[in-house]
Formats: sequence, C-alpha cells, structure tokens
Amino acid sequence: MRRLRLVVEFPLPGVVERESIWRNVFPPRVDTSALDYRYLSRQFPLSGGHIRSIAFNACLLAAARSSAATIAMPIVLVAIKRELDKLNRAASEDLFGAYAPMLREAVA
Repeated sequence: MRRLRLVVEFPLPGVVERESIWRNVFPPRVDTSALDYRYLSRQFPLSGGHIRSIAFNACLLAAARSSAATIAMPIVLVAIKRELDKLNRAASEDLFGAYAPMLREAVA
C-alpha cells in the first residue's frame, strides 16, 4: 500500500446489477433457463468478478458431469459455496434458504 498513490474502492453491485451480471456471464450456447436469477442476485451480495468466477467454475463442474450445455441450480450452488469458502465467508445451509436441500444433495 505504501507505493500506491491511489486506492480506488468499487462498491458491490446492487441487486439489479447483479441480476444482469448473472444473466450475461454464461456463454451464449449454455442453457441456463433453470437458474433462479432473482434468488442468486438477492441472496448473494457478490462482486462481478466473483460471479464470473462462480459461472466459470459451474461450467467446469457441468463439463465434468458431461452436461456442459446445461447449467442448473445445484451446480451453481456448489460453485457459490466453494467461492464463499475461498473468501472465508460463512456458507452455512441457512444462507441457501429453500435451496439448501438441493445443495446438500449436490455435494453428497
């Protein structure tokens, strides 16, 4: 920090901006029609970079499960949990609300 003359802080995107990021972050040929974009944008206050990382990792998970053309909620939830773990942020089942059972099943 002592060599930096400026420190620029970027605020987290709001719910509307996050929903737009979620809707546009996946490759166009990937079917994301099963995603609950509103839930993802409301429930997880993440930066655009973290959303991008989650989307990338969800695509990798889907490819490993041979369903690379489809991204569903369980895969995205697993990717979110992993991203939150990397950030040392609490990722309890309560955070995932109604989708907690889906996450539990996906990681089992």
